[in-house]
Amino acid sequence: MQKILLLLIIGIFTTIITNAQSSIYPNVDTFHVQSNELAKNHKEFSIRNPKDKDRDYRRSVQYDENIDRSKPFYLKVYTRDHVLVSEYYCISDCCIGSFIDYYYNGSIKRKGHCRVNTTGDWTNLWDRKLCSVADGTWIHYDVYGNPTYAEFWEDGEFIQQRPEQKVNELWKADFMIDTFILNDKDTILATEFNDLFVQPSFKNTATQGTQLRMDVSISSNNRQIFSRKVSDLNIQNIDLQAIIQNNNFIQDDMISISLMIYDENDKYVWYLNLKVQV
Repeated sequence: MQKILLLLIIGIFTTIITNAQSSIYPNVDTFHVQSNELAKNHKEFSIRNPKDKDRDYRRSVQYDENIDRSKPFYLKVYTRDHVLVSEYYCISDCCIGSFIDYYYNGSIKRKGHCRVNTTGDWTNLWDRKLCSVADGTWIHYDVYGNPTYAEFWEDGEFIQQRPEQKVNELWKADFMIDTFILNDKDTILATEFNDLFVQPSFKNTATQGTQLRMDVSISSNNRQIFSRKVSDLNIQNIDLQAIIQNNNFIQDDMISISLMIYDENDKYVWYLNLKVQV
């Protein structure tokens, strides 16, 4: 029953998104670029997609170098081995429509879409929550091209998985002081730093054994003065006051602190940049 429901969701989802985006972003240019990711000897190359046996997985592609990123375009991203790994509507570095990831054997890995911009105004997309904000239904597939589960999002907020996966997967982390949630580029006092804690949000009930780490970087005037990897998201052992004194900061000076969270597979999952007043 779950598989039938999943196939029905895929059919409805594909039709709606294709029709909507063709009218929102008509006649956009398509560009081809290479990523820095190496694909040589990747294990997925040994798994052929039975639905696409005649595909040339290492075909030559003419890549684009000069891209006008100030207006919407369709981007296809390839590895250095000329293997297509993703394609999506974007502007600058923001996904603004349909998004497809591929396995190295050519099968679709996941398919979904981000919030579209219908206003015609392409300024301050990040602040307006129009930059790479997951929305609607995302379908995930196995390496053979078979759908395995669906995820449902609403304006960047995760709703649920069907069926729920038995894996630990963080989708959001709130950086908090007391009950106040900090936003990117907020300013706090140096004396408040050690009151900061992280409240993780997982996609499902499988949270046991999750090993998260946080990379803490402190800088001033674009110069890094401190860096440390913190296990279990605990920053209580970082003596910010000692760092301030050792670098001769004075009252009302400003420093920058970057907090980057990674999962047990060393995959980046969340971040926060703070301005800290001494």
